[in-house]
Amino acid sequence: WSGRRHHVAGHVGAEILRCLLDRNWLARTRHSRALRLTPAGHRGLRQMFDVDLNTAAQGNRRGLRVAPSPSA
Repeated sequence: WSGRRHHVAGHVGAEILRCLLDRNWLARTRHSRALRLTPAGHRGLRQMFDVDLNTAAQGNRRGLRVAPSPSA
């Protein structure tokens, strides 16, 4: 159930999940469908995609900020 939020489903979503799990960027939690972003995941997303998820603690509603590129 997506709760009317944008999401990635089907084969593309499954492949993204597999890749993130294979890189140990996400970890499964016991007895739940929830996933946990690992420290390696924080670093990897920042380095590969220039995405900083730490802004959630700063009040960003979605906890997602795409940092500007160095050339901007």
